[in-house]
This record gives sequence, C-alpha cells and structure tokens, in this order.
Amino acid sequence: MRIGLDATRIHQPSGEGTYTREVVSNLIRLCTDDELFVVVPAEIPSLRAPNVEQIVYRNVDGIASRLRYAVEIGRITRRHSLDIFHNLTNYLALGARCPVVTTIHDLASLKHPEVRPHRIDGLLYRYAFPLILRSSARLVAISNSTKNDIEAFYRLGERTQVVYNGIDHARFNTTRAIDDTCIARFGLPANYLLFVGYLTPKKN
Repeated sequence: MRIGLDATRIHQPSGEGTYTREVVSNLIRLCTDDELFVVVPAEIPSLRAPNVEQIVYRNVDGIASRLRYAVEIGRITRRHSLDIFHNLTNYLALGARCPVVTTIHDLASLKHPEVRPHRIDGLLYRYAFPLILRSSARLVAISNSTKNDIEAFYRLGERTQVVYNGIDHARFNTTRAIDDTCIARFGLPANYLLFVGYLTPKKN
C-alpha cells in the first residue's frame, strides 16, 4: 500500500506535534511492507527508512498558504498514486484521488471561540473545517467527547471512529524510580498527577 502522511506540524511543541511524531514514527516501524510518503517542513533524519520518501513542504501558515497547500496535497496524492492519505493536522486536501482520513483532536474553537482570538482561526473553522470533514472518507476522533461534538455540529454519523491516543510506555510507567528529593522540595504527596501543557483557558 502507498500511504501518504501529513507531518507538516511534526516540530510543534504541542499535543498535535507529539501526536504527529508518534504516529509517523510508529507507522514507519510497523508498516515495513508499505511505501510511506511523508510531507514534512524539512527533511528529518530520524524518519529515514528504505520504504519512506520525505516530501518537503515548508510553509502552511496563513489562509493563502493553506489553500496552496490544499491544492499541492491533491497533486501529491495523484503524482505518487497514493492508496490513502492520512491528514494529521486538519488541513484541506483538494483534488485527492484516494480516500482521505483526518484526525480530529477537539472542536474547542467552535465550542469556545473566545480561546481563539485571531480572526483567521474563526474563518478557517467557519468555512474550511466543515469542508475538511465532509471531504474525508473517515474521521479519527481521539475521544468519545470529540466524536460526540463532531456529531452534534456536523451530523456525520458512522464516518467517525474513536481511536485513543497511545502511551509511550518506555517514558511513562509505574516502575520508574521516584525522585524523593524533588517530592520533598515541593511537598508533594506520594501519589500526584503532573500536567504539562499550555497555560490557556481551554486547558481549564
């Protein structure tokens, strides 16, 4: 199978960036019998493999750039005769001749527009986002909450499938040694949860 992957946001220091890095790297590891065509902002040495072709596309910021990218994605699917294209970053793919799968993390910008103060975000979610969803053969929602929001806003029915985010068990597990010095310094209890994320209203 010839699989296209949108990894233009792979360097982002966010959940979206982490998701993209993990999905792409693990598909490369698992799909050794398939050909992978990964769209990246710059060539990434860690993604090099015999069955991987990296397609460099540098600029996806701004409405005009995203529209150009949407057209180019369609061309990429045709040029490389892709069997499927996985849209990891909610960008439009115009003219694709293969099924497009799109991952949706949340609909926060629709439910809470106050957390997206820039006008461009509002325009993209008002006009482009519905087109992205309806032009996708399948939607991957990372939670039941996101799936329910997609259904409430867009009524797309069985097109949406919940696929939970994975866990890097090498980094996150219950067998790691506890740093007693750090726990004592901050007066933490024996069991605690550390949240690492953006300090924004949508993170509560």
